[in-house]
Amino acid sequence: MENPLEIKGTVEFFQHHVYFSRFAQEEREYLAKLCNRKIVKKNESVFNENDIGKSGFVVRSGGVKIFKAGFLGEETIVQLTQGELFGEMALLDASPRSASAKAMDETVLIELTSDAYESLKREKPEIAVKLMDIFLKLLTTRLRNTTLKLFAQF
Repeated sequence: MENPLEIKGTVEFFQHHVYFSRFAQEEREYLAKLCNRKIVKKNESVFNENDIGKSGFVVRSGGVKIFKAGFLGEETIVQLTQGELFGEMALLDASPRSASAKAMDETVLIELTSDAYESLKREKPEIAVKLMDIFLKLLTTRLRNTTLKLFAQF
């Protein structure tokens, strides 16, 4: 992010975020400088299933629908709103996306690219470890929820 106003706004957003508020102010500022602001129009695609993932996102405003396309149309997996993270698996591996994402409304996203994440790991590993901890908590929560949903079918 190069615009000082965007960086300041992202730092303030992080300051009140459930996960990023635990970071020191300097860590939030450093992370905000690595991120991009991405504006997505209503019904515009953020990414498509099977794309190679190159970014993770935080919803700053608006909303995003994560879905799978099938013979009967789109099957919504989850709808995400302000403050929620998605696409973070792309930062951990370079595998194809497992689902698609599109904006439900005009949406502002905070984007962390895989290149920026790799740079973060080299230059500020203590921040990268905190970010990794967030990703692990998200992934384990999502895995537990998926397991409960699958179990409920039987």
